[in-house]
Amino acid sequence: MEPDVVQLYEELKSLNIELLFNMVARRLSGRRVQVEFRKPALQGTRGFAFRDEHQAIIHVSLDLEPAERLKVFLHEVAHVKLHYDILSSNSMFAGEPGSVRWKAKPEHDERWNAKAKETDVERLAGEWLDYVEEHAAGEGMKFKLKTLLEMSLNVR
Repeated sequence: MEPDVVQLYEELKSLNIELLFNMVARRLSGRRVQVEFRKPALQGTRGFAFRDEHQAIIHVSLDLEPAERLKVFLHEVAHVKLHYDILSSNSMFAGEPGSVRWKAKPEHDERWNAKAKETDVERLAGEWLDYVEEHAAGEGMKFKLKTLLEMSLNVR
C-alpha cells in the first residue's frame, strides 16, 4: 500500500520535520543545503542531490515509508558532503518530476568513478544510520533527526 503523498506532505509540514531535515543536512554535510520532499526530476530515482550557485539541493520522494525516506535522505546528504564539487549544477534537475533522463558520465572522467563514489556514500550514510539506531531515544522521525543533530561529527 502506497502512502498518500498529500497526507505525508501535510504531516511533514505540521511537525516541522522539513526544518529538522534541513538542519541535519547542513550539520552533516558542512554545506548550505535545501531539502525538498518531492519526486526528483531525474527519472527512476528516489532521491537526488545537485547544486545551484548558492547551495546544494536535495530532492527526496515523498512516496517512501519513513525508514526508507531517512535512508535516501542520508544517502543524498553523504553525496553533498563527499562530492559537492562534482555535483551537477545543471538547472534541469530543479525541473518537473521525472523530466530528466539519466546520461552516464564518461568512463574516462576520473572525477566521476560512480561505483567508488556510491560505495563511499553508502558507507557514510550507513554509519549515520547505525548511529541513529544505536542512540535515538525513540522510534519517531523527530527522535532520529534530533539524534543526528546532536551526534558528534567524529563518526566520520
